[in-house]
Amino acid sequence: MSTAELPVTATDLDRTVLPPVIGSPVERIDAVEKVTGRAVYAGDNWAPRMLHGAVVRSPYASARILNVDTSRAERLPGVHAVVTGADTAGVKWGAFRPDLYPLAVDRVRYVGDEVAAVAARDPETARLAAGLIRVEYEVLPAVLSLDEALAEGAPLVHGDAPGNVAHEFGFDRGGADAWFDRSDVIVEGTWQTTRQWHGSLETIGCTAEWSQDRVSLWVNTQTPFLARQRYATALGLPLRAVRVVQTEIGGGFGGKSGDDNTSVICALLARRAGRPVQLVNTREEEFLASRPRIPMRYTVRLGFTKDGLVTAKDIEVIADNGAYTGKAQAVLGAATVRHDALFNYRAVRARSRLVYTNLEPTGALRGFGNPSADWAVGQAWDLAAEKLGIDVPDLFLLNAVESGSVSPHNHRISSCELKQCISKAAKAIDWEAKRAARKPNRGLAMGVSVHVSGRRSFGDYDGSSAIVRLTEDGRATVIVGEGEIGTGAHHPRADRRRRTRPARRGRLRDPPRHRPRHARTRRARESGHLCRGQRGQAGGRTGLPRSAGVGRPPTRSARRPVVGGERHCARTGRGRRRGPGERTGGQDRACRAVPAERPADRRHRLVRQPLRVPRREPVRQ
Repeated sequence: MSTAELPVTATDLDRTVLPPVIGSPVERIDAVEKVTGRAVYAGDNWAPRMLHGAVVRSPYASARILNVDTSRAERLPGVHAVVTGADTAGVKWGAFRPDLYPLAVDRVRYVGDEVAAVAARDPETARLAAGLIRVEYEVLPAVLSLDEALAEGAPLVHGDAPGNVAHEFGFDRGGADAWFDRSDVIVEGTWQTTRQWHGSLETIGCTAEWSQDRVSLWVNTQTPFLARQRYATALGLPLRAVRVVQTEIGGGFGGKSGDDNTSVICALLARRAGRPVQLVNTREEEFLASRPRIPMRYTVRLGFTKDGLVTAKDIEVIADNGAYTGKAQAVLGAATVRHDALFNYRAVRARSRLVYTNLEPTGALRGFGNPSADWAVGQAWDLAAEKLGIDVPDLFLLNAVESGSVSPHNHRISSCELKQCISKAAKAIDWEAKRAARKPNRGLAMGVSVHVSGRRSFGDYDGSSAIVRLTEDGRATVIVGEGEIGTGAHHPRADRRRRTRPARRGRLRDPPRHRPRHARTRRARESGHLCRGQRGQAGGRTGLPRSAGVGRPPTRSARRPVVGGERHCARTGRGRRRGPGERTGGQDRACRAVPAERPADRRHRLVRQPLRVPRREPVRQ
């Protein structure tokens, strides 16, 4: 096979006849460690002289801190450090709106707000010491619902957020009022979602250790590179002084995205004690310190012609931010606009507000705002189908986008098989028969939703880059910006690496998961979007095959044979005939032929000269 015949895209690669290793039951590269209990989770880390932390939390939803007495805790044998808000850098931090102190300063804003922390020789002593800290509060009025927070004259959760509105935005694309005037049928309704916690088997945890003015944090975070930036801000440190190492993760679902104070408090305790400190939430603390799904109130209005063609959509979203912002601002944005890509709306209008309350801060949970939006807007479509007298799948098919459609936000849809999916789903579940046989007071429903990639929202985010480093003994190190979050993301990368450049068992590995080491993957790593969910499987699908040598060379004039490029080698890892008197060697020899200095290709595609060896008979497979 010549380089001109090599697949260029991941789609082409999947359609190519591949060696038997693909699709076969290959053992996960982390399987043995996990089933034997050797995998290191956040609470399994250990360091010499390590201490254990405990946190003092506010029992009030809103109160002013008058005094914090730590003297009794400091005198308790086994206690090595006590910190309060006065011991922090006094810097607020947050993903989008800096409004959170590492430890409360002057004021607490929800039940569970962190006030002080203790490091002691064991968890029991730490918890006992935390109970000895006396905090004097002046209880203040609290707002515990969206209606209370938005009421005229309501107490402010944050003084710099008038009306308790943390963020708001809106748009009108296509003139919604004009299209509603032309509509024959209009439906409207309001739906409310609630808080939902992630419920991961493993709670949030961290181990911190200082070396002079630098701190290393072993954290079960889904986004190590984003977390590193935020922790540096919270600690008042330059980015180079913070190292984040991702441990194994016992479930994340968006809840371990680096928006909580646990790791920052752990670092503060370790600095004060001068020893490593581990801080792991109890299950009760997980409900207070984590960031659950954002409760949203959706008011949806849809317009249709009498034939069932949708004309306009108008939505108002009011979201419960809780006491601090985190990622709620971005989640609200996704919940406001992303459903617009499903159907051929002539016009869309939206108004969204993110509202502070004295409740637990909210954040990302599976779907990043899309489930709430899909549920509420889907309810409105069901009402419309009933009012129009059209079956729900038929109404979907009549209005669904397809290839060539242009969204109200002027995004051209280049490929889409939504209509085919709806038709196949209806056929697979025998929709017609079930609808005809349904009993009174029993319902049938079909749902359809979309999750738009974050790539559209972040202009220079590069999520499909990868580096493959080959050593002289034939080992391959795959460097990407996406971490393992319990979904087996490392295994598909190693498996993909096997199909592009075969290696013997045990010769594929991912590097330690900490700070970025190469400029090419810097943007992907600093963004770290794929770490949050199942898209980590797709991250690097473009970059990995090309960096492994199966992509097309930079220019046709500079095309050169790629070592091991013929994927048929996957069965043996040995070379194949290339031409008269020349063939590629096995991977071990090929690696020794790679020059010490990598070609200065800005795309970092590793293109190598074939290794010349004495001519032999071709390898039969």
